[in-house]
Amino acid sequence: MSSSSETVTRLLGDFFERNTAGDKEGIKAVIEEIEQKIRSGEADDSSFKDYFNNMYAGRGAINAVNLANDYPRESIIRELFQNIFGCDYDEKDIKIEVDFLDDGKVRLNYNEVGFNL
Repeated sequence: MSSSSETVTRLLGDFFERNTAGDKEGIKAVIEEIEQKIRSGEADDSSFKDYFNNMYAGRGAINAVNLANDYPRESIIRELFQNIFGCDYDEKDIKIEVDFLDDGKVRLNYNEVGFNL
């Protein structure tokens, strides 16, 4: 494994551990380190993209059902909410609307302005 690959794996592992622990300051520190490594050229953003592509190889839209099947049913909603709380917001008041549709689907609407790294 290359040094850049080890760095990416370590940083993303640190990010997920701090996210799981709810450590907002730790998350911020890891993101700052990632951004610094990209700015300095020590790691490029394609390394991070490659990591996720390798982790989820073959997980394109065509087999998204399999991805959902990998999660225990009780974890899917939690995962969706983690994604919501990982977004950036212009307002401190996060508004989430959950709709349970007749066809068995769930739709989440929220006032995010996007993700950052």
